[in-house]
Amino acid sequence: MNPHALQEWIADLAEAFAVPGVAAGVWHAGKVSFACHGVTSIENPLPVDERTLFQAGSIGKTFR
Repeated sequence: MNPHALQEWIADLAEAFAVPGVAAGVWHAGKVSFACHGVTSIENPLPVDERTLFQAGSIGKTFR
């Protein structure tokens, strides 16, 4: 996994879907890569990093 490519992909997705911020972690070949983009919210614009917590909502059903 190329960390630079992951970062670009995350930034492109965030802009395409007009979300203020996003963080992603990928485990590949025994290594973890993180990519972060944007801010936590419009009202409280703190930078997103690999420790930022997001609400998952009801997407857990998709992992059954």
